[in-house]
Amino acid sequence: MQRVRYAGCFRDGGVLGWIPRSRLWQPGLNALNIYPLPNTTGSSGINYRSQTPSKQPRREEMLRLDFQATDKWRFTGRYMRNLDTQQLPYGTLGVGSNNLDTAQAVFDHPGRNWLLSATGILDSTTSIEISVGSANNKIEIDTENPALRRSAAGLVDFPLLYPQAVQEDNIPLFYFSGGRVGPNAG
Repeated sequence: MQRVRYAGCFRDGGVLGWIPRSRLWQPGLNALNIYPLPNTTGSSGINYRSQTPSKQPRREEMLRLDFQATDKWRFTGRYMRNLDTQQLPYGTLGVGSNNLDTAQAVFDHPGRNWLLSATGILDSTTSIEISVGSANNKIEIDTENPALRRSAAGLVDFPLLYPQAVQEDNIPLFYFSGGRVGPNAG
């Protein structure tokens, strides 16, 4: 019987295949510590299960006023305000992983608009309508989980391709493939 020598494998504590703790990369360990510990076994490719509900309250307010000044002139005013703050435990749009309920993303996108309008009949063949208004909305996506900040997670020194793209000290988005956690999950 021929003995096979595994020159490329690690041995730690007398166990072949264990990487010595001194050889582990600390930023990589910090990245792994973001994820929760397994809470289930026996499923192929799945070791964490959860059922955390989202909260998606929405409120819309509208005010409209119409005024018929004369039989030839009509004035209209409108104001609308939209409040929409979604609390998404599985994350959204780059905040957290969509498979773990630790992202605690807040997706806030309020909006408002107003309009003033005047309509008049100038003569039997000509009318005029003048309108002016404004509308705006914003989209703010953040996390309520303080552990998902680079400084709290120990990832300030984690190398990035585009470090200037870091916003609000958010952690980088990590993908894993070959299972149910990555974007290529089936």
